Amino acid sequence: MSRLVALPTELLFRIAKITSIYTGFVPWGWEIDWLGQPVDRGALLRLALTCKTLAAVALQLLYRHASTVNWNGYLDTATSLFRTLCSRPDLAAHVTELTLGTDYHWHYFDAAVLGIALPREPNTHYKRQDWLISPDEAALFNKALRDHGITDTRGTKLWEPGIAGYSDFYGDDYQDDDEADYQDDDEADYQDDGANASDEQEHDSLSTYRIEAIKTNGHPHVDGSSRTCSALAALAIVKSPNVQRLCLSSRSWTLPRTVQSIVSLHRLTEVYLAGDPDSGSLEDFHLDSSFNWLFAAAPALRKLSLGSVRKIRDVAPCTLTELVLVEADLENTSVREMCKSFPALQRLSFGASFLEGDCAKCSYVIRHIVKTYKNSLCYLRLDWSWAEEIPPLRKAADVSLAGLKSMTRLTELVVATPFLHRDKNADDRGFWASLLAPNLNVLRFEDISGDWRALPLISAVGDNCSQMRSVTVECSRPPADEAAVRSMLDSKRIGHEFCYTVTDESAYSDGYSDGSDESDESDESDGSDDSEDSEDSEDSDESDESGWTDDSDDSEESEESDD
Repeated sequence: MSRLVALPTELLFRIAKITSIYTGFVPWGWEIDWLGQPVDRGALLRLALTCKTLAAVALQLLYRHASTVNWNGYLDTATSLFRTLCSRPDLAAHVTELTLGTDYHWHYFDAAVLGIALPREPNTHYKRQDWLISPDEAALFNKALRDHGITDTRGTKLWEPGIAGYSDFYGDDYQDDDEADYQDDDEADYQDDGANASDEQEHDSLSTYRIEAIKTNGHPHVDGSSRTCSALAALAIVKSPNVQRLCLSSRSWTLPRTVQSIVSLHRLTEVYLAGDPDSGSLEDFHLDSSFNWLFAAAPALRKLSLGSVRKIRDVAPCTLTELVLVEADLENTSVREMCKSFPALQRLSFGASFLEGDCAKCSYVIRHIVKTYKNSLCYLRLDWSWAEEIPPLRKAADVSLAGLKSMTRLTELVVATPFLHRDKNADDRGFWASLLAPNLNVLRFEDISGDWRALPLISAVGDNCSQMRSVTVECSRPPADEAAVRSMLDSKRIGHEFCYTVTDESAYSDGYSDGSDESDESDESDGSDDSEDSEDSEDSDESDESGWTDDSDDSEESEESDD
């Protein structure tokens, strides 16, 4: 057996795929053409039987990452994955990473319209290409839904594109259901859950998920597809007891509100939830009470990542230690809910996606972060790089980071923003000193555009942070006081490592926006380039000895020296 385990992973994957094709259990996306055409079923059978012992090892590797997302974009294996997780607990026990993407929503919604071809699977008495969800699979899923008590307590009418009922797709019922769903979603966003508790209990018996068999030539239905995806997503989660990392991309569906019977997900430590930033307001991702059952079932959950989240509401307090927000556009109420729902954070990455005119949100976010996590946060990343540029007439207090100085446990700070600095005439040293926590070890600034001076930053660090090890700045152009900084570092007054990196792309865009043309650049490059390059090379030699790191291009240095 040790020799079998030592086989290349790629070979084990292929062996497992052959066996899974033969047995009819396809765990995740596989290309129809990977074995070549035509496929000899007899050869597959003989090979699968020969490799039976190897497959026992290979299947464990294959099911380690179960996913509905295929790297080649095929949407034909989602049903097979859900069927396997529901009917083969021995295989589901191997799943340590589960990815449920948005593609299988369009699989159930657009397959009939786009004519997506589905492969034939052996050991079945029906043709795979004729069904998106077969009658046998629907019966299997519905039994699992009843066993785990997976219900939707929003009280909206259920409609699924089943074996019958397609003639009513364009009828009055479709219009009523559609309007009811939008109205219900709006009410769910703004009404209090406590006031609606009685309504939810009243509809519990009527809102049990039910999945109907779906033919490929049947009429799709948006609401039916989203509910099908919600139910199958919940089944996949509760049927994977050993999952450690869960990735959900809920572009057109959300998790069920209630799961009554669930085995503890005692190994789940990381959850990634994402919406679609380009989908518009109709498909914004909201973190609400529908995720409470998932958080409650995962006592070891430590990290939560949210992509393109627009609202946080009614999330039960959770013992998370790390929260990552990417392109988040949260109102003030959602910021308060975030602090209330995750009170014990030790690491926080807040990536904002604010529009122009909303720059006051930056200050609001910082104030509440300082107020809530003053004594617990050791890592903080503030990323305003996705936010639009602040208008010239904005107030300096809108983006002030002064409150960070009181965070005594903070050891690592990363700030990514193109508009960090205040007016050029302001006291830069005082500005830097106002945001430096006393116990910082690592300090990093990213995406700084425009003119800036490094000497006030270094002197502020030297006077206020005795434990600082490294200071890094990623900018669009070198600091204006580069020569003075070199001299200061050469004198070894500061023992901290300081470096800056000039990003080529940002430098190019800044040069373009400043109105510089090729003729001016050519005039500047003619004449004293050789002497300037020699001086820069001498400076770089000195910087190597003093710990200074400069990744800027020669052309950029020559332009700065001319300035």
